[in-house]
Amino acid sequence: MTDAPVAAPKGPPYGFSKDVNTYMNSFITLCHTKAGAVLGASLTLSGLLLRDASSFGAARWCAHYSAILCLLAAAFLSAKAIFPRLKVRRGGGGFIFWEDVRHYGSPEHYYETVQGLDQAAVEKEYCYTNFLLSIVLHDKYVLLQYAIASLTTGAFLAGVSRIL
Repeated sequence: MTDAPVAAPKGPPYGFSKDVNTYMNSFITLCHTKAGAVLGASLTLSGLLLRDASSFGAARWCAHYSAILCLLAAAFLSAKAIFPRLKVRRGGGGFIFWEDVRHYGSPEHYYETVQGLDQAAVEKEYCYTNFLLSIVLHDKYVLLQYAIASLTTGAFLAGVSRIL
């Protein structure tokens, strides 16, 4: 008897696509947490700035209201990053994404359909879902990056408006 290595089975290891799905969903949760913090900070700072209705010189007025616009833009962008993105969807027929699952009409119909799946079909379904999820994740993080940049700019301009 020899200890020759056994060839690995073709394809990903069992559960690979499910693990990728879990990984991406954790980043969506993290994005929502960050976007919620940016939303709260932006609305709080813009509210505080809106309360200040002092008479300003031209430069201070411009910095003050530019800060408010940046902060409101940050609030809008971060809110947009939080809300579900339904533009990238399959439109039914899938087994994992909640919008697809609800198209089955009843729990029994969904259960019967899932019973016919084999491991390869489950991996394929997760791959399809993961691909669409990656598009959503990318879009959410782009919005979050712009929101953070806008928040930072607004906070800077608010500081400038205080020293002018």
